Amino acid sequence: MPNFTFGMKEYNEKDESIVVYPNPAKDCITIIPNIETEPGALEIEIFNLSGQKVLSKKIKRCDANSNYMLNISKLTGSVFVVRVYTRYRTFPAKFVKL
Repeated sequence: MPNFTFGMKEYNEKDESIVVYPNPAKDCITIIPNIETEPGALEIEIFNLSGQKVLSKKIKRCDANSNYMLNISKLTGSVFVVRVYTRYRTFPAKFVKL
């Protein structure tokens, strides 16, 4: 039986993640979503270790090559969790605020 490929990239969930830098950070962080998603909306939320949402940003249009900078200067020094939401999935990461 012949093997057919129809121009689809092999999917590997381990390749998808988000990168947050610098880490630790003082005033701003940059978020790079290394995720395969259709162009559209993203939502970025930052939570403290108590689970309280301390920052949120909605992005109406995104693409695979976008970076997003967030001002974190008003946050107190601690560890925070970043969650990037796409239409179907959530991608978490952690960073330290100095």
